[in-house]
Parts: sequence; structure tokens; C-alpha cells
Amino acid sequence: MMSRWGLAGVLISAALVLAACGDEPSEGSPPASVAPVGEAPATAPPTAAPDPAPPVTPVAETTPAIPPPDPASIADAAPPVVEPAMDRTAQIAPGVAAPADDLLARIRAVDPATGEALAVQCGICHTFAADGPTRLGPNLYDIVAAPIARDSTFTYSAAMIGLAATGGTWTFDLLDAFLANPAAAVPGTRMGFGGIEDAAERVAILAYLRSLSEDPEPLGGPREEGRTAAIAAGLAPIVFTEEQVAAGRDFSTRFCARCHGTNYRGTTDMREYGEAPGIVGPLFEARWFGRPVGDLLTLLATDTREDYHGGLTPERYANVIAYLAERNGLVAGDVPLPVDGAALAGMGFYQ
Repeated sequence: MMSRWGLAGVLISAALVLAACGDEPSEGSPPASVAPVGEAPATAPPTAAPDPAPPVTPVAETTPAIPPPDPASIADAAPPVVEPAMDRTAQIAPGVAAPADDLLARIRAVDPATGEALAVQCGICHTFAADGPTRLGPNLYDIVAAPIARDSTFTYSAAMIGLAATGGTWTFDLLDAFLANPAAAVPGTRMGFGGIEDAAERVAILAYLRSLSEDPEPLGGPREEGRTAAIAAGLAPIVFTEEQVAAGRDFSTRFCARCHGTNYRGTTDMREYGEAPGIVGPLFEARWFGRPVGDLLTLLATDTREDYHGGLTPERYANVIAYLAERNGLVAGDVPLPVDGAALAGMGFYQ
């Protein structure tokens, strides 16, 4: 028969078990303290068992029915828009020389005057005039396509002399690589310049260096093809003066830019003026280089929009053409552009 004390111990143990089961922490409340391993937990005083919670019947979750797609709506839906892949061949990483074919196209499109301003930094060591002296570096006049180590008054590094011994020349691509990183392009060079990372700046400098010549190196493309075609057709090179360019610039800025854009590269949305082609850059070269200058005069003089093209004086037509020739890389001189159509028909857009 169980004693009174044994019965009391059983009752106390049962109460402790019930108390432990009913003390689970709720969400957001701090967890009950846990005794460290190896330490005996403190004995909790006996407490009365809590009233059991009423049973909760779980509610089954239901997924709303999704109607099948309408085949007609699928057929009428617009196809997904696919972004075109980016042409990374046209991107030149800083400090990396451009491919030769792309390089020539970019040189054709840049104004040598931009490169002249950037080449001021080169003038610390080099001169650019035809009879310029040697400084810390050799003279750079007519450097494009010139033999490497050509200047007998300058002491070149062994690396440059080695390139010269192989018949090396300063091609556009080698000049571009040398401007980007001299030490990488010609290992062993004594040139202490760190290089020009910006590919656009290098291209502009190359355009300027190319212009430092009585016979600039050909760049290919419509300009060179037009020159060849014009010579083959017996056309004389175009002539014009700075005065004609200035007068043509004044007129074109006030009138031509309305349709062709302030940079004359062409526009496609001109509201009341309509679409206008580019008259500076590759589009002009492709259309007019190789053709008689008189063809452009005919287009300007016979255009149906008399408020803009037709109805000008012969002198004004000549001024506008001179300005366009100058903007497209041709150089003014001492002989003015003729104003009569017969003379212009015998000239081509080349020099």
C-alpha cells in the first residue's frame, strides 16, 4: 500500500509535467531560459495545471480554380519584345588600340582641329612644323606612314632601331597602339609617357597628325573613292576662299540648320520643315564626293521649296557650297569658287 508521502510525490511530479507542457513561448516572446550543459536546472515550484485549450479543427486551404487560357487571346497577343544584342565590336575599351578598319572610319569622321587642341600635351617633347627642331622627342611632321626612327638628329632606343631594321612604318594602327600605351606597343621604348586611355582622343590626335603633310595618307571610304572617281572623270579639284566660307557659314547657320540640324548631320522629325539629309559627314561624302560640284548647284537652284533653296544669287550659292566643302574636310585657299554653273560642272569635291 502506497504511503502518504509516496502519493504526494507522484502528484507533484504530474503537476510539474503538466506545467512544462503548458508553458510554450508564444510568437514574439523571449524563449525560456535553458540551463547550460553540465549544470542542473533549477527546481521550479509546483504549479497548478492550466485548463486545457479547446481543440481547434484545422480548416483546409482551398486553391481558387484558374480558368484555362483562351486560345484566341493567345493568338492575338503581341509577341514578346526582344532587345537587340549590343554590337560590342564598335566599342573600344580604354587603352586598347582600335581595329584598323574601324580606326580609319573614325579618323574620317573627326575634325583634325580637335586633335590639334589635344596634341598640346605632346608639344612638351615634340614639334609639329615641317622644319621643327628635335626636342626631348623627334619632330612629328608627316609622321603617318613614315619609316620608324627616320630622324637622324634624334637618338632612338634599341627597340625603335630594331623596328626600323625590319622596315617598320608608323601605320595608323601602330600609332594608335603607341599613343594608348607606348611601353606595351614597343617594349623597350624610352618614351616616358603613360599613354592616352580615351580612344576618341587618340583618334582625334591621329587625324591631326595625318593633316601634317602635303600629301595626307589616304583613309579609304567614300572620300578616297570619290577622289579617284573625280580624277578619272577629268574633274578639277575644288577651290574656294575663307571669305566664301565665312559668308556661307552665316547664311547656313540662319537657314540651312532649320532643316538639316544645328550640326548639319540630318534630321528626321522637323515638324513643319520635314525630313532633311545630312550635309556634313559620311552621308555627304557618299553622295557628292566623286560627282561634279555643279550637280549640287543644280539641286540647290532647282529645289521646289523656293523659300529655302531656290531663288538665291549665284554668289550665295557659291558661298554655301564653299562652306559645305570646308565642313567636309576640304581646305580653303586663295582662289575663289566660281559662281557660274559651267565652271562648277568641271570641278569635283576633292583636293
